[in-house]
Amino acid sequence: MSDSSRFQDDLLFTPYPCPMDLITQAVFGATTFAVVKGRGVATKEVLWGAAMGALPDMDVLTMPFLAPVEALLGHRTWSHSVFVAAVLAAILTFWRARRTPGQPKPLRWGAATFAALHTHAWLDMLTTFGTQTLYPFWDDRIAWDVVHVFHPVATLCLLLPWLVEWRRGSQRWFRAGQWSMLAGAVVLMWAMGAKNLATQRFASNLALSEGPDVALRVVPTPFNSWLWHGVVSTPDSMGFATTHVGKQEEVVWHWVTQNKEGVARTQTLPQVQRFKLYTGKECLVRRDLPVGTTQLYAVKYGPINYEGPPSFVFPLVVLDGEQEGSFADDENFTGPWSNAPELWERLW
Repeated sequence: MSDSSRFQDDLLFTPYPCPMDLITQAVFGATTFAVVKGRGVATKEVLWGAAMGALPDMDVLTMPFLAPVEALLGHRTWSHSVFVAAVLAAILTFWRARRTPGQPKPLRWGAATFAALHTHAWLDMLTTFGTQTLYPFWDDRIAWDVVHVFHPVATLCLLLPWLVEWRRGSQRWFRAGQWSMLAGAVVLMWAMGAKNLATQRFASNLALSEGPDVALRVVPTPFNSWLWHGVVSTPDSMGFATTHVGKQEEVVWHWVTQNKEGVARTQTLPQVQRFKLYTGKECLVRRDLPVGTTQLYAVKYGPINYEGPPSFVFPLVVLDGEQEGSFADDENFTGPWSNAPELWERLW
């Protein structure tokens, strides 16, 4: 198996489109389309909105043809751009008007299509991966770290009003869209409040002060908005901790020293520089001296475990003397389900 295909099969801890992610995006696409289109929105239009909501993630179809790091950086860029969404919505509106002339409120339909396309990027910006919604004019990746990409409760809250309306058989899809939007807003407000509590707890417990070279990042864990990882980046080390906002518990930081030799060996390599566009400050560098390799971990999601010293997977491994590396495989890692018993124990 090639490095690129293996990378995309196994790197499930990042929000490459998984079934849960696509369901969430499709449901929210239907929701935004129905709300913008207004009363009388038809069933086929709701399905159209769902398709538009999922469409931006079809950029993954290009990834098997890209090198691993380029595949990583290519996701959530051009296909998630507000400018691409605007142009595509305009083209589709014009095509629909030519194909079926006389349709009422064509501009409203076009606005609803744009909303379904572009709110996909807004949902993605709530996660940790990073989204270039202003591509190609702004290279920064926006990541608000509010909701984990794998959050079944959030998905169910968005989906439930649609299931209720479908069960009733009245096809009042505008009403279903309104209730779905309200449910999503409630979930989002709760997640933002929980993150604020976690941030306050981490910051008050941290002995360091934030500055240009010291940064605290608080990120969600899978399945919930109760348990949060804290990730601290300094020039010499990285700190990791986990806290439950519903419990009064001591925050325990685990510190991992950056390997300065590994940093020095790899910091000028073009591939590593590109990789760090994705990792940001949250790049942990380790060395394997017997083998002669440097491992670079994207740790902005926090560790894959929730107790004790932090564990990480899928480093970019660079052999000494080589200009490019590849991602190491881990057959035991199962994405969000990894360490699920430990996560469940921490939650309850």
